[in-house]
Amino acid sequence: MKITSIVLFTVIGAASAATAGADGLVPCDNHGAGFAKDLSEDSHDSRPGEVILSYMYTPSLRVGWGLQIFRSENRYFLRSLQFRRDFHGGMVEIRPHVFGSNPVQPDPVIRTVALSSRLAEALRAVSVAEIAQADRANARMGLDGEGYYFDAEGRCAFAWSPDAGSRSDRLSNIFDTLNTQSHLPTRPLQLLWEGHAVVRLNHFTGSATMPASDYLVFIATGVAIVVVGALPLLIAGIATLIPTRPYRKLRFVLIAGALSYGFTCIVAVALLPFFLIGSQAAAQLDVDGHSVLAPTLDAIVEYSVYVVLNALVVFAVAVPIYLRKKWPTLFVAKVPRQEI
Repeated sequence: MKITSIVLFTVIGAASAATAGADGLVPCDNHGAGFAKDLSEDSHDSRPGEVILSYMYTPSLRVGWGLQIFRSENRYFLRSLQFRRDFHGGMVEIRPHVFGSNPVQPDPVIRTVALSSRLAEALRAVSVAEIAQADRANARMGLDGEGYYFDAEGRCAFAWSPDAGSRSDRLSNIFDTLNTQSHLPTRPLQLLWEGHAVVRLNHFTGSATMPASDYLVFIATGVAIVVVGALPLLIAGIATLIPTRPYRKLRFVLIAGALSYGFTCIVAVALLPFFLIGSQAAAQLDVDGHSVLAPTLDAIVEYSVYVVLNALVVFAVAVPIYLRKKWPTLFVAKVPRQEI
């Protein structure tokens, strides 16, 4: 993996550049120009397609990640590559009494989600324009910092620790939003979050606001998310509409909803350690030679959100049925005693 060369480039470029109030990008030299090829090599096992835009985030002391926007069969996709170790990989003993950076970098965690064609093409056009205006006068100097690399149409440019509010900072914020989108589990959630990227892109370009149709789509998506979240209450409410006896409907809905959410939270808590530290643990297992356990742990991390959503649906249906069968008298309304 050649990503380590980019880290070297970041340090060399930062140390040799003059201090300036940088607003735009800086052209890549030979050390940084190959990062898009490195990303493609790292994602060789995922869905193929024509990559139209690549982006990589390389912090000095934390784990970095990369994004690719690619086209396949007239559809656009967003592919994220979450690296599982910092690019230095920690210090290891290369030979007796000689220490250096760990050259082993486990395969990244790859996620692929759909992306609207309009956003993909607009973001490519903006990135191409910014790369074309890259100027070495924007270079900055420092030892630790964060690198942001952009590649489109065979040209590369980067920004090193840009000032807050600068053009390069605002452009990188759009890709931060897309990285979050790539981790969301369902298309409605991804589409809703994509709106954040659209708003940030419109703010960056100064273009007109979104058309009314887009707002309607986001409103409908938001309503759908609320419906999914309130599914236990909705199903419990429906169950009260087909009673075999006069139920205390509000009590039934609240108890069924509370139990459904509670059981779902138990599942979520059980999966939380995997979600938070599973990728790092899998990376270490991979490096230590446990090639069977690492993919299993990665699979748990990748599908943990889906498991929680499915658990919500299962409990939302099962709990009302169980309550009606096992404790019917708990919800029977008291019938006034008739006086003789």
